Amino acid sequence: MEKRKKALKQAQLNINKEIELLVEIEDIKDELDIIKMVLDDQYSVLSEGNHDKQHKSPGTPVSHVSLPDVDGKAVDYHVNVNRKTVEHMISRTKNIHAAVSFRSSG
Repeated sequence: MEKRKKALKQAQLNINKEIELLVEIEDIKDELDIIKMVLDDQYSVLSEGNHDKQHKSPGTPVSHVSLPDVDGKAVDYHVNVNRKTVEHMISRTKNIHAAVSFRSSG
């Protein structure tokens, strides 16, 4: 009987750890979603600025600040790379969440 109680208590501890993991994974995913929204907004603004520069009539002021290239590439390129990286991280957190959920339900 004592052995059974010990095993039950250990199982409960494992479940609690997995629940804590699930909560932490959800928090990380939420934070990544927020970062993605910011990067999407930045990319949108930068893309509009590049579009305005390319289609600007001579003598017409551009409403966006021209940003210097970074490492030989436009800033919007770097923002887009970061967006893709965060998208990948979000996908991985979803996969990890599903795996932990499956393991704790199985």
